[in-house]
Amino acid sequence: MRPGKIIVVVVSLFLLAGVHLSGALSCTKVVQTKSKDKFSYLANVTFPTPKSFSGQWELDMKTDVPFLFIGGWGITVNEDGSNRTAKFQSQDAVTLKSGQPISFMFRISWAPRRPVPLVQELVWENVQVCSTTVRTNEIRKIKKQQRPLKSFV
Repeated sequence: MRPGKIIVVVVSLFLLAGVHLSGALSCTKVVQTKSKDKFSYLANVTFPTPKSFSGQWELDMKTDVPFLFIGGWGITVNEDGSNRTAKFQSQDAVTLKSGQPISFMFRISWAPRRPVPLVQELVWENVQVCSTTVRTNEIRKIKKQQRPLKSFV
């Protein structure tokens, strides 16, 4: 196997694993799918509070593709699916210490024959909680371009 081909395989595996170079967590670690229907999924978001905070917190979410609707439990949600964004807000004022866990659930839905929207970024009170820089369409392209390792020999 030539060295250039080894690099292509390693980079592809690196991207498919959702690894990124920023200091934020991967959104696949913060957002866990609990159940999935034909055109929606229920997800749990859990992360440590990045800083001490008192008041009603806000969290901005960005997805990789447009979605139809997001609803939440115990939080207020303002969403703009065509622009791939949602804003979650705690319903009550809270006092949180740095490192204390924040957790809530949401359901997101999408149109038939459209890709499943994945969380690309979460920003809590202007602090990036997670980032997944590889978009869904890029992953699909990488998977289509993959060949068995035997073809490199």
